[in-house]
Amino acid sequence: MGRASALPIRWMPPESIMYRKFTTESDIWSFGIVLWEIFTFGKQPFYEFSNHEVIVEIIEGRLLKKPKMCPQLIYEIMIRCWEKEPSKRISIFKIRELLEENLIEKEKKSIRDVYQIKNESRFFLLNNFIKWIKYELDYQNQKKKAKVSSFFKIINLSR
Repeated sequence: MGRASALPIRWMPPESIMYRKFTTESDIWSFGIVLWEIFTFGKQPFYEFSNHEVIVEIIEGRLLKKPKMCPQLIYEIMIRCWEKEPSKRISIFKIRELLEENLIEKEKKSIRDVYQIKNESRFFLLNNFIKWIKYELDYQNQKKKAKVSSFFKIINLSR
C-alpha cells in the first residue's frame, strides 16, 4: 500500500500533476491528448522528453504541436481542451456540437460535390447528345443535297 503508483503524467493537466486533483475538466485535458495521439497515428505525447521534462513542459504551459494530418478544427478543439485554467476548458457538449456541425457541413459539401459532378456529367452527356444531333442533321442535309439515299453511296462519291 505505501508504494507510489505510476501516473500517466503525459496525459495529465497541471492541476492533476501538482495537486492530484482529478475532475471532469482534467478528463477533458486528457481527451485533447487522446485526439493528438489519434492524429499522430499513436505517437506518445511529448515523446522527446523524459517524464520529469514533461512535467516542466506542462506546468510552464507548453502545448503539443499540431499534427501534420490534423484538421484545423480538431487542433483548435485540442487547444481548448488544454486551457491551463480548468474552468476555461471546452465542455464535452461543446466538443460534440463542434464535431457534429463540422461533420454535417462536410457531408453537405460532399453531397453538393456529388450533385455538381452529376450535373456536370449530365451537361457533358447532354452537350454530346446535342452535338450528335447536329452531326446527324448535317449528315441528313448533306445527303439531301447530294440526293443520295444511303451512307455507302456518300462514301463512294468521295472516292
